[in-house]
Amino acid sequence: LIVTARIERYREDTENWLRRHGIAWQRLVMHPATTLRERQQEDIAAFKAWHYSQWASKHKARPGPTIFCESEDRQARRIAQISKHMVICPHTAGVY
Repeated sequence: LIVTARIERYREDTENWLRRHGIAWQRLVMHPATTLRERQQEDIAAFKAWHYSQWASKHKARPGPTIFCESEDRQARRIAQISKHMVICPHTAGVY
C-alpha cells in the first residue's frame, strides 16, 4: 500500500516515477482533492492514518509488525497517534 498526498491528477506521473525507481505496489491511494489548494485544507496525516488503519485491519504482516513509512516526522507522529499502528520516519530515524 502506498498512500500519498499527491492529488489524483498526478497519478500517471506518480506511477511512472514508482516504476522508474523499481518500487512495486499493489494499491496506490492518491488524495481525492481536485486542486492543490483544496488538498492543503485537509489534515494530510489523518488522511494517511485512515487509509493505513483500514489496510492494517485487513492485512497482518508475518513475521513482524505492520509498519507505515512517512518521510515527514510531524506527520509520522500524527499517523501513529491516530492509527494506533507503528510508523517509522527514515529522515529522523524515529519509530512511533
